Amino acid sequence: MKRIIYSLFCAALVFQSCGKYGYDFDNTYPEGDKTGNDYYGSDKKDTRFLEKAKVFPGVVGDNVKRIADTTVQMDFRYANPNPQIIRTNFSPKAILNTGLYAPAGEPIRITIPEGIQGMKVQIGVHTDYLIEQGALHRDDKITMTAVLLPGENLVNNPFGGTILLQADVAPIANIMAVKIKGAVRSPDFILGKTNLANWKQDILKQDVPWVEFQGKNISFSVPRNYVLKYLNDMDPEYALTFWDEVYEKDFYQLQGFGLTTDTKDQGPKYVDRCVFDIQPLLGSHSGFPWMMQLSDDNFKDILSKSSLTAFDFKKEALRKVYSLIGQNQAQSRGWMWSTIAPSMQTVYMYRTAQRLNLPLYNTDPLIVNSHKYAMEFINSTTKRDLGTLAADYPSIYHSVIFSTPIIQIMEKAIGKTGEPGWKLLAKIFSEGRLSTMNFLIAQNQIDFFYKTLSEATGKDYQRFLKEWGIYPSYFVQQEIRKNYQPLERAIWEYNPEDKTKGDQPVASKYDLNHGYFVYTTNVSTFSNNGFEKINDKNYSTFWRTCTGTCEVVTTLPVYVNLDLTRVESFKGLFYGNQGTTGNMAKKIEVYTSEDQYTWKLVKTFSSLPQRGSGRIELELDEIVDAQYVRVAFPEVNSSGTTLVALSELGLFYDIKH
Repeated sequence: MKRIIYSLFCAALVFQSCGKYGYDFDNTYPEGDKTGNDYYGSDKKDTRFLEKAKVFPGVVGDNVKRIADTTVQMDFRYANPNPQIIRTNFSPKAILNTGLYAPAGEPIRITIPEGIQGMKVQIGVHTDYLIEQGALHRDDKITMTAVLLPGENLVNNPFGGTILLQADVAPIANIMAVKIKGAVRSPDFILGKTNLANWKQDILKQDVPWVEFQGKNISFSVPRNYVLKYLNDMDPEYALTFWDEVYEKDFYQLQGFGLTTDTKDQGPKYVDRCVFDIQPLLGSHSGFPWMMQLSDDNFKDILSKSSLTAFDFKKEALRKVYSLIGQNQAQSRGWMWSTIAPSMQTVYMYRTAQRLNLPLYNTDPLIVNSHKYAMEFINSTTKRDLGTLAADYPSIYHSVIFSTPIIQIMEKAIGKTGEPGWKLLAKIFSEGRLSTMNFLIAQNQIDFFYKTLSEATGKDYQRFLKEWGIYPSYFVQQEIRKNYQPLERAIWEYNPEDKTKGDQPVASKYDLNHGYFVYTTNVSTFSNNGFEKINDKNYSTFWRTCTGTCEVVTTLPVYVNLDLTRVESFKGLFYGNQGTTGNMAKKIEVYTSEDQYTWKLVKTFSSLPQRGSGRIELELDEIVDAQYVRVAFPEVNSSGTTLVALSELGLFYDIKH
């Protein structure tokens, strides 16, 4: 039974195209139309938008033969991926290209085998709906979608376009034979099937406005007039091979697809898609498909052989490609917390540069400056918090700055069995997909990253993360430090720009950055001797309590409270007396608190060194995790007075297995 389906236009970005497809054309003509006679359907041609179609997307040439009857083989044997399960933002769907093109306004008959439900047809690839976009360079809706029922269906798009089929109920057990009447053959290039020399002749003859360059992992929908304009520099075989490898080695392998046999870990089974559009919604954007602004530079930089053989990340179009695919692939549903997720586009770029030995950093000022700022952050003495670092620099640098710790892992981290850093990241991706952890909580994401990285390397990466202002939960730190040796190299100092540092040995002992601690006391401070003096790393300056007439009389015990602003791990405290005077501390008590109201005594230190200058260290019996620390002075000083005077006061960490 024939079903007539009137034109429906895609009103959102949810109907896209992609796919691996086969067809049984014999040269120019399909099976059942060997003579090449024109097809004349019995239903009237819709010419209402023909003039607009001529502007964009263009129309089929007058001499192109309509196909009376052909059969295309559609392979929907894989399930439609669920991004929530594989934890990516977007993933290629079961939408396959038929290799056919619908002339503008002409009726197309599609016959779906009996028993097949959940099929749709999409005619056209430009799915962005440009309503309320102001000045338009094309009509706001030029792609149609329609439900296909078993039997013959009649569809029509006044703008014409590439014909794609979508299976909402995939997988379908067997390859499906679909009959199509009234379409024209598209001179597409299919990697592994199309002969380059023959294709160059075919593209000159077959006047179809939009064609497909399709590889194993990526397909590009491109305008034929651009292909003809740059035909001498067009080698779709080279371009598709290049981008297929980028997808396979720099996106999919880096994300750990295929590391296990779990279905969540198998990776995309359908082809991703890029569509060039004269006016994509709000400019080039991610999604499925990802849309690229149509321009000479973008077309040449992404697809011409000369551009790809001299691949250079200075080209904005190439950075944009990694940005859009990176946004699609980011595991923001998984282990990536909000600071890291937007930076992954740079990580993917770096992986390509690393694999192909490309000069990524010394050719792009944006990247060079970004890593310079990242190194400034690492070497600063201010409070470390990677999440708020961006406020100090223009937004153009943010994603690259945030990518620096991940790139340092790629370059300098080593697995327990010698795996390179990028393979360790692949393991984190894979385990993140399979994890049942609640990744809606950012702290859980950080804890998972820390724990998985430490387990994969056999080293405690607490120091690395803290240097970057990334703070795992203290109970996870306790678990990791019981099982793994501390990281022995300062890989956080590795500079990706010039590939220097990162191998320096580091001691297990180091001072916490007390520059951001909040100090308070229960007594008055002597005029001009504030707390800034005990965290300036200068043992010649000092803080001291008030003597004489004071707002709060100095009575014992005197105590100094340290708010570390978050739970920190420490093994002891260090301090310095005032100098050469006799006002030296004789006894110190160390307390911790969870709420600043109830205090627990950790240790008492008596018979302290009576040294008037330099650093004095007091080590606790074990590592302590706390946010609030009290250093109390319960006895008079060496001069017999209640005055307390300190040149420095801070905490240090030390882990020794």
